[in-house]
Amino acid sequence: TNQDILYAGLYRGVYISVNSGASWSLLGKDLPAVSVADLAIDERSMDLVIGTHGRGIYKTNLKAIQAMISIDSSSPYLFDLPEFKRPRFRDTHRDPDKETIQKSTISFYLPEQEKVELSISKPDEKEIWTKEISGQKGLNEFRWDLVLRNTESVQPYFIHYQEFIVSGDYILTLKTGKQKLTKPFSVLNY
Repeated sequence: TNQDILYAGLYRGVYISVNSGASWSLLGKDLPAVSVADLAIDERSMDLVIGTHGRGIYKTNLKAIQAMISIDSSSPYLFDLPEFKRPRFRDTHRDPDKETIQKSTISFYLPEQEKVELSISKPDEKEIWTKEISGQKGLNEFRWDLVLRNTESVQPYFIHYQEFIVSGDYILTLKTGKQKLTKPFSVLNY
């Protein structure tokens, strides 16, 4: 969607250029330093799929990178959120089907490194989830598993260790030292 943004898979990861190849930066810090055999972009979802030699397949969404080119880089920015999908729950014990658990990406930009707080609330209600994280200068992505609370139990046959958010409409708030940014989002059943 933007001819100035280029991606390259090399012997030690994926690199990105936002100026038609004049300069390059490492894309992300969590991809292992591994040889990248192939890159493909799913144009419908804007996912970059990374095929590595020996470390599997990785996927990252490019919507925030595409949108970041046109934002004001002197202030924090919270990018639009995708629809979040709850896992499927089994009929017998109402435990989550582990194969359907998907983490959702929350993307934001910070002009400088600082601690930030992410919180979720229903419209016009109190917060139901809060997470403090260390934000880095530049584009940040937090992968959330849709779990509101974890429960420890020594009861025999206990299976409800995680409480997932229920489907509905919510507000995500990003609190920085200077600003409070909000975005609406929806949680759908699998």
